[in-house]
Amino acid sequence: MTRFLTTRRAAILSLAALGLAGACGREPPKTLEPEGGYPPLVLEDRELIPAVDAMTVEPTPGGVIVTATGHMVPGYWDIGLVSPPGPRAVASEIQLEFRVRPPVVPEDAGSAPTQQVSAARYITDAELAGVRSITVSGATNSRTSRR
Repeated sequence: MTRFLTTRRAAILSLAALGLAGACGREPPKTLEPEGGYPPLVLEDRELIPAVDAMTVEPTPGGVIVTATGHMVPGYWDIGLVSPPGPRAVASEIQLEFRVRPPVVPEDAGSAPTQQVSAARYITDAELAGVRSITVSGATNSRTSRR
C-alpha cells in the first residue's frame, strides 16, 4: 500500500512539473483589445440640475438618507446624487452633485422648469465617520446640512 501511494505521488509531481515547464516560454494569449488599449470610460456625463430647491438628511439604522429636490422641464431622466470624481477635497465634508440626463427628444428652449424631481442616496455610518457636513450641489447653488 505504501508503494502505491509513493508511485501515485511521483506521478502527480511529474505531471505538475510537466505542466509548469510547458507554460514557460509561451507567448501571452491573443486578445481582442485594440492596439494602445481602450479609450477611457466617461464616468459621469449627466448635467447638473439648475438649482437645488431643498435638501433633507434623515437618520436611518446604519446611516442616513440624503434627499434633494429641484425643478426641471419635463423629459429629464436618470436623476441621481453622485459623488464627484476623485478623493474628497475635505475629509470632514461629503460633496454630492445633483445630476440629470437631458431628454432624448429636446424640449422647446422656452420651457420653464415645471416638473419637481427628487433624488436620494444612502450613506453608511462608516462613510460618515468624521464627517461634519453634507453638501448637495446644482449648477447655480448648493445646500448644506451640518451634523
